[in-house]
Amino acid sequence: MSVCDSWPSGLGRRCVAGVAAGGLLLAGGGVAFADADADGDEPYSAGGSDCDDRDPLLNGRDVDGDGFSSCEGDCADSDGATFPDRPASSGFNRVCTPLISQGAAGSWNERQVVQPSVLWDGTRYRMYYRGHYSASSTAFGVATSINGRSWANSPLNPVFTKGATGTWDSFGIAGPWVVHDPDDPSAPWKLYYHAKDQVAGTRAIGLATSSNGYNWTRYGTGPVLDHGAGADYDAKSAHAPAVFVVDGVYHMYYSAKDATSIYTIAHATSLDGGYTWSKDADPVLYANPGKWDSQRVSHVWAQPLGEGVQFLYSGANNTDFLAIGGGMGEATDDPWSRDSDDPYLWDGPPGAFDDAAVYGGQIELFSSGEWMFYGGLDAPGDTANGKIGRAVNWFPSLSVDAVGAVTYGRQVAITGRVQDTAPETADVYVLDHRRRVLGWAAPDEDGWFEVVVDDWHGYKMWSVEVFDAGGLSARRDISLTLSP
Repeated sequence: MSVCDSWPSGLGRRCVAGVAAGGLLLAGGGVAFADADADGDEPYSAGGSDCDDRDPLLNGRDVDGDGFSSCEGDCADSDGATFPDRPASSGFNRVCTPLISQGAAGSWNERQVVQPSVLWDGTRYRMYYRGHYSASSTAFGVATSINGRSWANSPLNPVFTKGATGTWDSFGIAGPWVVHDPDDPSAPWKLYYHAKDQVAGTRAIGLATSSNGYNWTRYGTGPVLDHGAGADYDAKSAHAPAVFVVDGVYHMYYSAKDATSIYTIAHATSLDGGYTWSKDADPVLYANPGKWDSQRVSHVWAQPLGEGVQFLYSGANNTDFLAIGGGMGEATDDPWSRDSDDPYLWDGPPGAFDDAAVYGGQIELFSSGEWMFYGGLDAPGDTANGKIGRAVNWFPSLSVDAVGAVTYGRQVAITGRVQDTAPETADVYVLDHRRRVLGWAAPDEDGWFEVVVDDWHGYKMWSVEVFDAGGLSARRDISLTLSP
């Protein structure tokens, strides 16, 4: 059974599949060792405040006394004048040091490395990304990692470049998205991307195929999903694709822009292995009037989760990418619902590599929590420097105090502690063996909680679960002993 199956109805903003529901989920995963990274702060599971005990650059101690630790987004914890301009939450918190930076002067990726596309190939992670020298000189590279933290660029980079003069993708390419489909032996690796028509300013989505993910061959002489026309929602642009396969059906979500420059997220399907596509009649996500994403929604990431789709998108209330939001779509052909009117990740604090824009985020699940890989810019437009960063939504850690012998019909108090980046925004529930909620409480700012169940009715197996504001959970099963 997964955590998603076990959630009480209506709790939490979303659920991550593939995480065991039973037992204690520790930040950092596995068995905790006291201060494994020797940064002076023990992990959550040992009672400390270190959000990642494998990275000495991340800990819960506020060294410079400005009210924020590196776990809470302080990118310079030795400088009291540098701290996040927005408070951290139980959701995604940035890791200030970028994972991949742009290349040397004169190289193919001199100005930017952005738009990551991450997947597991069976032995390691691959990250495909766009390298940027100028608006008309872009290409794709790939880096590999065994742990998601340390990345090595391929000596073959760039592995895909813009088309020859006169071809539809000769001006520049962007938005790489790679799919590994072993059920297609002729082309198990597929690269979707978009290109811009230099004269008309329109964008369309193309396809290249590969047997190994490094040597690519363009499919056909034009795009596989073109922009629309007239009053179509994608009359001006179809770009930044995100593709996955379910039961042999290819699903593509992409950024759409109409003739009046209204942005939406749209959906298309393919029944022939991702080569020909049929668009939905209407988009699945629209701009949010009056909010941070009121002017633009684009650069979507989407993956199937349960009966729905988990998604991220980049949004703005002006011309620049301000933040990354997300949510769950209940069906592929219905409008999606945002988790809230607040984003998951804002642009960075002053002086950070991503202080002007964050966009193109995508999520991978690790033992410590959800990791978001994203592109960050330090200035608006094509002259900006761009790097790829990481933000983490850590699993909460839950400890429950021992419960003495209980008496039938009497109150039972369950106490313990939640360790999270913002424990006071979490909820703790006590449930019986039938998953009925017996009581709940919110922890204080230090994570301590008490849940009082008014009438113990004889069932000896309970579970205590915490659901944090970032959408993740942890669980402890307890056994009660009857007082003689």
